[in-house]
Amino acid sequence: MRFSSAWRRLRLFSLVLLTTICCCCWQWLPTSAAMANTPARLVQQGVSAYRDYDYSTAIDRWQAAIALYPEDENSLDRAIVLENLARVYQQTGEPTEALGYWQSATAVHVALQNWPKLGRSLTQQAQAYSQLGQPYQAIGLLCAPVPDAGEADLADEFAAGCSADSALRITQNTEDTIAQIAALGSLGEAYRAIKSYPAALQALQTGLSIASEPESLQHQALLHNSLGNLYKEQSELRYQQAAAAQQVSNRPFTQRPRRMTKPRWSILGTVKRSPVSRACQR
Repeated sequence: MRFSSAWRRLRLFSLVLLTTICCCCWQWLPTSAAMANTPARLVQQGVSAYRDYDYSTAIDRWQAAIALYPEDENSLDRAIVLENLARVYQQTGEPTEALGYWQSATAVHVALQNWPKLGRSLTQQAQAYSQLGQPYQAIGLLCAPVPDAGEADLADEFAAGCSADSALRITQNTEDTIAQIAALGSLGEAYRAIKSYPAALQALQTGLSIASEPESLQHQALLHNSLGNLYKEQSELRYQQAAAAQQVSNRPFTQRPRRMTKPRWSILGTVKRSPVSRACQR
């Protein structure tokens, strides 16, 4: 699928946050023998495997860890393991599995009323939908429910603001600038996928205005890349229209725009380590 393969190349947009995987925040566990079959031990083994690019072992360890929790348990530790599984499945190009784990992690963050984590988790869900070639679902999570309306209406809806429970509004309310930039970049790419160019342009330019600090140079580069691809796609469309007109008039038309390079956005971090893991190492 053309759209799915393109989004695999966008994997690095994963929020450009952290570059480590998370171990969970369990209380002190006295000995390695006592930890043999605990979630903490299994998660640490998964982290080690992930760092060695042994993704199948990482998945095995984290799935074993998650099985030790009751399904209805809402804890930050369980959410971290779910997020780790979602990220490794994204890394291996399996967005369907990743989406399921992001949805489970999101449910935990809602129950805990952990709004910063919720905003990021929703953005990651949107990325998974985009990888699956479902940009409308991605837009619904990032900004607002998408009505059965035309392109202009979608652009107007974004200009008027997003729904209060959307990823973009949550990241704004929690003042999570990095997550907000990621949501805007993802939103711009999703709008571009449905050829809603005015809305895509507004989302990307809004993100660029936020990413104006010197420490946001990486985000600025990603947004400029997305804007460049947007302009190139519009140029391609104009070329096709001109070529069609040339067939009617028999006038030569040979200037064709260059091929686009895909942005390397990475939404919402990678697997992270937690304070308890660092305490255990000490």
